[in-house]
Amino acid sequence: MAQKPHKRTVGVSLKMYFDLEKTSKYIADCAALAPHALSRNVDIFLIPDFLSLTAASTILRFEAPTVKLGAQDCFWEDSGAYTGEVSPAVLRQIGCSLVELGHAERRRLFGETDEIVAKKARAVLRNGMIPLVCIGEKTRGSVEVAVEECRGQVVSILEVLGKDEEVIFAYEPVWAIGQAEPAEAGYVVNVVKGLRGLCEGREVRFLYGGSAGPGTFEKMKDGVDGLFLGRFGHDVKNFREVISEALERNPTQSPRYQGPPCLAFGTYVLEHVINSGSLFAPIVPGFAKYPERSFRFVKGIAVPAGLNRAAKTVRIKHDGSGHLTDEPYEFIVVATGTSAPAPDMPWKAGVWSYHDMKNMLQGYKDKISRASAIVIGGGGPTGVELAGELASANGHRNGVTLVFFGIYDLSSSEELLPNIGHLSVSREAEDKLTTLGAKVLLGRPISGFVEPCDGSELRIFRTSEGFHRCTCNLYLPATGNSRNSCILQSELFEARTGLARVDEFLRIEGTEDIWAAGDISNAEPALYVNAVRQGLWVAKNLDRVLRDKEPKAYEFNKPCKCSSSHFPGTPFLESPFDTTPRSVFAASTRY
Repeated sequence: MAQKPHKRTVGVSLKMYFDLEKTSKYIADCAALAPHALSRNVDIFLIPDFLSLTAASTILRFEAPTVKLGAQDCFWEDSGAYTGEVSPAVLRQIGCSLVELGHAERRRLFGETDEIVAKKARAVLRNGMIPLVCIGEKTRGSVEVAVEECRGQVVSILEVLGKDEEVIFAYEPVWAIGQAEPAEAGYVVNVVKGLRGLCEGREVRFLYGGSAGPGTFEKMKDGVDGLFLGRFGHDVKNFREVISEALERNPTQSPRYQGPPCLAFGTYVLEHVINSGSLFAPIVPGFAKYPERSFRFVKGIAVPAGLNRAAKTVRIKHDGSGHLTDEPYEFIVVATGTSAPAPDMPWKAGVWSYHDMKNMLQGYKDKISRASAIVIGGGGPTGVELAGELASANGHRNGVTLVFFGIYDLSSSEELLPNIGHLSVSREAEDKLTTLGAKVLLGRPISGFVEPCDGSELRIFRTSEGFHRCTCNLYLPATGNSRNSCILQSELFEARTGLARVDEFLRIEGTEDIWAAGDISNAEPALYVNAVRQGLWVAKNLDRVLRDKEPKAYEFNKPCKCSSSHFPGTPFLESPFDTTPRSVFAASTRY
């Protein structure tokens, strides 16, 4: 069976050539290439020396989160009495996502064998990183001889590679390393073809290294997935040129930019489901294909009542500094969503940074993996999805007990998903949750709960019927979200709900230049699928207005059925984004 094409990949190792200052400058210069690489759908990675990793991680985290950071080696144990060795667990904490292993220099100078490299690869995989394994024959000969010499290097890694784990092989003929010219292209393509034959059904990428530079990939693109650069890549201009050459296989198809998914889905707090690092994509690179002056990104918070309609400005408190500026606008789209009463919940978290959000998600994954009894408060889509995911993942295997309080907007409800509008969906959700082992308690809105002070697992919940005592070691509130409408003047939103009042065009009533989309709008129920449609509609209407055309009236969604991804038998609605059925909490309409 032919393997599927892999995403083009280009990376650089700095070995031990640069000092700290030069390395930091190089990393910063390469970070500026991130939009260039993203617009061409090319993965790039940088591997500095060990002492520069922390500084490099900081630069990339803030300037270019899509650029992967790698290390030049690691040990096969996470901790212990191993003087001078580098822990893969610590590399992961620093921010590394891949580790180079088995380079010819390490095999020659330090006597590393295929067995040692395989043990290190297993340690890298164990810590959630990708091993970048260097392979290659020592002397030049025939293609068949090269494949046979590399066979053991490849097979030893495949033996420690799990079913869904990935490895990158950097094919570097030892005899070509450091030479003026790379190996002959036809030779490389045929050797890699032979090595791919050993990897049927495995998640493997092959890069070429060994005096690779500008012009190399174009000659080898039929056989390799990218290049692993050495000294030729130490010139940032060369690195950029190679990225341009590695344009994705289908250049007529524009790469899709995926923003962060809606974190109201319980899927993301399950340890085994998805790595939190893959949930987010940076905002700025998504606009790289547009003229530079047409987009400016400001990270901050719109202050309460900060929208000045007369001056046409919005007051912004900048990221963490407290500095205030009045940003002018011609049109403004309010898509501020909602906030949860508990600001440290990952589905509606009040955090400033990508790094903080990743840490929060991991913290909840750890709490859930240790919990034996969980209480969820909330009968809306978030609570039901979370309960379904947890019950399906843990209920039967780990004996997790879910006591599920059905509530909506802190008011009593005798059914789940009361805002969906279909009693059949509510009953189906309750039946499926019960089948999965959850205990569902309806009509008991929680107004508060008391944490135990003695370290016990007894928690006391204050409900409409008095106090309810329950033994659990984790409480997850998914209730009582409030709309983030404080940016608006009071006459623009409903006092009771905080919802912005919009007209048939999704423009806020009484204005000509303020639009609203998503959970902040009173147009439709606060559902992911509705937010996506409204956002796209507002964008199209703004385009029409800017072209002196009349906006089009919004075509409201028909009533839709909702379902947890673990409730089989309900078809899922297609999303315009890169999502899987596990990621979407909406089913196709019943009509």
